Amino acid sequence: MLNATNLHVAAFVAASLLMLGAISQRTTVPVEALPAIQTTQAAEVQRCAECHAEICDSYLATPHLRTLRKPTDEEVFRHFAGQDVTSRGNAFAFATRDDGYALTAADRSDEKKVDWMFGSGEHAMTGVSLEVSPCGVTEIQQLNVSWFPHCNLEATPGSDHAPGKPSLGVHLNPADSLKCFECHSSQMAIDDGAIDFASLVPGISCNRCHLDAQQHAASGGSLPSGVAWDKLSALESIQRCGECHRRADEFTDDELTPDNKLLIRFAPVGLSQSPCFKTQLDDPDARRLDCVTCHDPHSPAQTDTAFYTAKCNDCHGASSGGLPCPDSPRSENCMPCHMPVVQHEQLRVTDHWIRIRDDI
Repeated sequence: MLNATNLHVAAFVAASLLMLGAISQRTTVPVEALPAIQTTQAAEVQRCAECHAEICDSYLATPHLRTLRKPTDEEVFRHFAGQDVTSRGNAFAFATRDDGYALTAADRSDEKKVDWMFGSGEHAMTGVSLEVSPCGVTEIQQLNVSWFPHCNLEATPGSDHAPGKPSLGVHLNPADSLKCFECHSSQMAIDDGAIDFASLVPGISCNRCHLDAQQHAASGGSLPSGVAWDKLSALESIQRCGECHRRADEFTDDELTPDNKLLIRFAPVGLSQSPCFKTQLDDPDARRLDCVTCHDPHSPAQTDTAFYTAKCNDCHGASSGGLPCPDSPRSENCMPCHMPVVQHEQLRVTDHWIRIRDDI
């Protein structure tokens, strides 16, 4: 996903529009013709709902459940199929085809079919094209145009196309390709490096965090559902989330600096570096702080700033002995100063490295 500059040279745009017109003439399937993909996610959640109805009803609205979808999913299809964008002086379009749609570029004769869509759309959605190595191993190409809620189609962070040189995607090696699917699915079978897509369960369902959920359900609740999350330490808890959202121990000391804007993409990493988090590691009587302090994993994230300010005041409020803020009353929103939304390339993400920032 890249930070686009949208270099609009009049002559180039005119030529690009002509070529995009030719692309649109090749369209064979109207946007509304393809049905939404039917997955097994909801069915799995409904099985758990037989005993945990309220939790599961709430979870059906979470982004985690939508973090991997087929490109024919109704919401995904609407944002991509038949859409076009000029990015970095290059004209791209998602041209519809009989079996979906493909990323095309005005100055290229080839195209890349969109096979899967990563991301819930809360921050972004990025398509990939499946490839198979000569030895049969699954590999993917991350496409160079993504969708963002604040700017629609734009360059994908990390994409490699330069002005006037349209590239359709970035090839990922087998290990990175498998890791992408591992973190965006609830069940994945691998045979000699090849993913069995027939058995793939896309999105994060109950059994991804409750590892023995299926056995638990089959036993009528008599067998445990896997990890006892309430028994984990704060560090163990954020490390579990960090299995997909990244952990601090995956970075070098030189990379773990507040100036490294890349870290805003990885909430457990920033949180683990915060004084608020580190205090509890040496003080057994300190209030607990981990990901679930502010985020109920079974519900969409809160959007009311008063909710998060109240969480801050649990430790920093007057009743807790916290020092007053020199700039604002305790009732004010703490987030803009201490956990602001920061833009990294096209992504806009809340910085979880809680601190007094001097760069805002």
